[in-house]
Amino acid sequence: SRSHLLLMLSLEGHDKVTSAVSNGTLTLCDLAGSERISKTEAEGQRLVEAAAINKSLSALGQ
Repeated sequence: SRSHLLLMLSLEGHDKVTSAVSNGTLTLCDLAGSERISKTEAEGQRLVEAAAINKSLSALGQ
C-alpha cells in the first residue's frame, strides 16, 4: 500500500561556554504521488487507496 510519511526530529543544543540553548526541528516528508485515476485504470482496493492519497494531498494545499 502507498502512504505518506512524516518524521519530525526535535533537537536541543547547549553551548558550554555561554550557556546558550538552541532549539530546532527538522521535518522530513515523503508524500505518495497524486494519481489521475482515469489514466491508471485502478480498480478495487487500489482505487480506494488512490482516492485517499489524492484527498490527503489536496488537504495539504489548503
